[in-house]
Amino acid sequence: MSLKKYNKISSSGTRRNSQVSAKADKEITEEYDCTHLKTYSAQIMLEFPAFPSPRTATTRMIGDEFVWERLFQTKGRGKAVEKAGDWFRDVKTKDYGKFLKNTETHECVIVDDPWEECSFGSEFRPTRSVNRLLDKETIKRVLEESKGLLKASDRLFEVGKSNPHPSLEWRDENIRKNHVHQTDGR
Repeated sequence: MSLKKYNKISSSGTRRNSQVSAKADKEITEEYDCTHLKTYSAQIMLEFPAFPSPRTATTRMIGDEFVWERLFQTKGRGKAVEKAGDWFRDVKTKDYGKFLKNTETHECVIVDDPWEECSFGSEFRPTRSVNRLLDKETIKRVLEESKGLLKASDRLFEVGKSNPHPSLEWRDENIRKNHVHQTDGR
């Protein structure tokens, strides 16, 4: 795959990611090359220690919560979120994961963001894979970046809805529309 598939050319002639952010406004360099694999930690939060655990996971206690943790190596956080979702759906079908049967992915799965790929920008879309299944630290960081335009998602999950459940959402739909129009120059 070429790098051009992942970037757009701005009116000034510089390359940038499709989600405009402080990081994406910088010119693409080797470190942003999407051919390098990065490691992400996906965690399924548990209310109690559950044994046996999946063979592909480690059972840990982080703070006061038990988690099943698995590492994924992918080209970006969006792919790690997709793989974590697939892993969770697979775990729910196994005997050791039956207690998760009526649980949705967004309720107990998080993927860390060690490369700070999730960031607020003019084209921020909460339902993009890179912006979903966020840990508490990343949610706090992105909320600060948004300067009050975003909030932690408090919507109820709607079964059968085509969009995935976001970790963050716009505080007000009118704010989102105004913010996008201001940054587009319309």
